[in-house]
Amino acid sequence: MKCPRCGTKLKNEKNPFCMRCGYIKNDLDNKYIKKHFRPNEKIIIPIFLTGIIITLIMFIVNDQNDRIKNIKTLRRNIESTSLYTTNNIAYNNILSPIEQEAYNTIIKAINNYENKTKVVLDNYDRIFKVENGIRKVLDAIDIDHPELIQYAYSDYRCKIDSCEITINYAISKNEYSFYFEQLKNKIEKIKNDIKDFSDYKKALHIYSVLGQNQEYGNKKDNKSYSIICFVDDNYFPLDKAYSKMSQIIFQNVGIESIIVSGKLGKVKHNWNLIKLDNSYYSFDLSWCSSKTEPIKNNISYYGFLFRNPVDFKYNYKIITPHAWGLKYFK
Repeated sequence: MKCPRCGTKLKNEKNPFCMRCGYIKNDLDNKYIKKHFRPNEKIIIPIFLTGIIITLIMFIVNDQNDRIKNIKTLRRNIESTSLYTTNNIAYNNILSPIEQEAYNTIIKAINNYENKTKVVLDNYDRIFKVENGIRKVLDAIDIDHPELIQYAYSDYRCKIDSCEITINYAISKNEYSFYFEQLKNKIEKIKNDIKDFSDYKKALHIYSVLGQNQEYGNKKDNKSYSIICFVDDNYFPLDKAYSKMSQIIFQNVGIESIIVSGKLGKVKHNWNLIKLDNSYYSFDLSWCSSKTEPIKNNISYYGFLFRNPVDFKYNYKIITPHAWGLKYFK
């Protein structure tokens, strides 16, 4: 007789068993049925499953590699302009990996002049922790990227796992090139004027030039948050703009410095620390228009190389050196 399934000739007609396809005769009901066993199934199934697993792993690895590649490309794009090269000190030291992703997303949106973007912060269990996380991200952007002349500030609305970010701009896309060239020329002029000065005299000259004819800016005016105030006499800078412009020029003239995010009393405030003769000093140009002594040529020099009063508080001590310099303190 032949196998009713595959047609192979069977030797034992009473209890037939097909070596080719695995069919046997069931003695209980005297019918030919297919048993769920085939000689090669033990090999085929594991190989099939292994293939699926390998394919999934390759997909995940390739997706991760593409993601890393995209992030590295983005970092290269945002790390350097002709005004300033960031060292990403806040990005690398105060942000968690998921906060770093939010940071990259917001900077990409700023560079593309997007008005809104969404970031995921799903590693917190309370909404106030999400809000603290996004504040930290926005502070890190201010610290690391003073060269974003188009950027004013960001508003946010948070849920338990994400935040909707609204980005406010100081200048339009069409105005960017004009202000960029104006700033570049101003920085180059300052740089050339003090190229032979000592670091102390460089810092003093920067304070004097940037503090000349200034007033404290208006928080309701987006332009007051940007360094464009230093090339447009119609607008005056806030503390963020003072610290950003100072930071950019310090780098261009070879003085080590950092933007400090903190508080003055109970008010959020940004200023700089600069390094002179291996010691750090506080440098807060926003005092230039105050009436605080000492005053010279209508500029208050209270913010020049001062010791931090009790009212000054650091937000991120991990990246903020102690301003304990004494040599130039008066």
